[in-house]
Amino acid sequence: MLDDLTTEDFQTLYTHEMNVQGVSANTVIHYHANICRALKYAVKIKQIVANLPDLVESPKKNNYVVSFYNAEELDQLLAVIRGERIELSVILAAFYGLRRSEVVGLKWSALIY
Repeated sequence: MLDDLTTEDFQTLYTHEMNVQGVSANTVIHYHANICRALKYAVKIKQIVANLPDLVESPKKNNYVVSFYNAEELDQLLAVIRGERIELSVILAAFYGLRRSEVVGLKWSALIY
């Protein structure tokens, strides 16, 4: 089954994911890395002869453009979330530059000393 794969299969997968599924080039790069890693092991245990994804070009990484709220937008956001359950999370993210995963991962012991 693995022997039936071609470089075109991988290229088709990457193109499909980006153009039809709408995933970013960065996500496809992660897919490519995981597939290469798995098939590298398959070569090692002699399940396949070559790691074909190594022969396929993965997409170029997109540069991430950072955007942030200006003072007026931040005031408007804080007014909208006032009294809501997420108010503290939004305040922490806004004032300390925390990402969503960082805010969610906080424990009360880290906030109160």
